[in-house]
Amino acid sequence: MIRDYRCERPKTGGAARRGEAGGRALSWAGGRRLGHILDPRTGWPIEGAPRAVTVLAPTCVEAGTLSTLAYLQGPSPARFLADQGVQYRIA
Repeated sequence: MIRDYRCERPKTGGAARRGEAGGRALSWAGGRRLGHILDPRTGWPIEGAPRAVTVLAPTCVEAGTLSTLAYLQGPSPARFLADQGVQYRIA
């Protein structure tokens, strides 16, 4: 069994929680810290993305997928997450 320790799920059931944070550095370029999630359109880290996006969803896979897709929205992930009907926190 593969375990993802970044995903939390209460033992009593309920929603899974997963987050993406741009604070982890992939590398440095031109004095800027670059995040680990890349924009597939440019191949570069997301510009203006929030520091972190956390999502509550029925499964860890859904929570992880939605948090990454929200992070890819750049500076405005709230509308995307609201449209998905999940609980979330953006930092």
